[in-house]
Amino acid sequence: MSLLAVFVAHNLEEVYLFRPPLTTEALERLHIDAGWYRRDRFAAATVILTAAVGVLTPSVDEQRGRRWALVGAAAAGGLVLNAGGHLVRAVITRSYNPGAVSAPVLLGVALYSLTRIARRERLGVLKVGSAAGVGAALSIPAIVGALALAKSIIR
Repeated sequence: MSLLAVFVAHNLEEVYLFRPPLTTEALERLHIDAGWYRRDRFAAATVILTAAVGVLTPSVDEQRGRRWALVGAAAAGGLVLNAGGHLVRAVITRSYNPGAVSAPVLLGVALYSLTRIARRERLGVLKVGSAAGVGAALSIPAIVGALALAKSIIR
C-alpha cells in the first residue's frame, strides 16, 4: 500500500504542476504526438497508470506467491525508472520538473519494496532485479500506451 500511496502523491504533483516533459521537436523525434501532452490527457493517462500499479502492486505488501511477487517487483522497477528519470532530468537541466520533489521518496519506497519482496519470498537478487528490469523496460511503452488511450478518450 505504501508504494501505491507514494505513487499517487507523485502523480498528484505531476498533474497539479503539469508541463510537457519535452519540447514539441523532441516528442516528434520520438514519434510521440505532442497533442498527447495536454493537462487533461496527461491526467487521464496518470489515472490509467495508477490503476495499473494498483492492480500490480498488492503483492508488495501481502504474500501472494512468488509469481505475484515478481509482478510486484516489475511494477516497482518501473517506478524506480520513473523516479530516477525525474531526478536525472533535474540534475541535467538544473531545474525543477513536475514530479522531482516526490521522486526521491518514490525511489526509496520502490527500492525498499524490492528488498521486502526478495526477503519475504526468499528470492535472489538476480530474480528480483530481472523482474524490476523487465518492469522498467515495459514502463515506457505503458506510459505511451496510457497517453494514446487518454487521447482516444479525451478529444
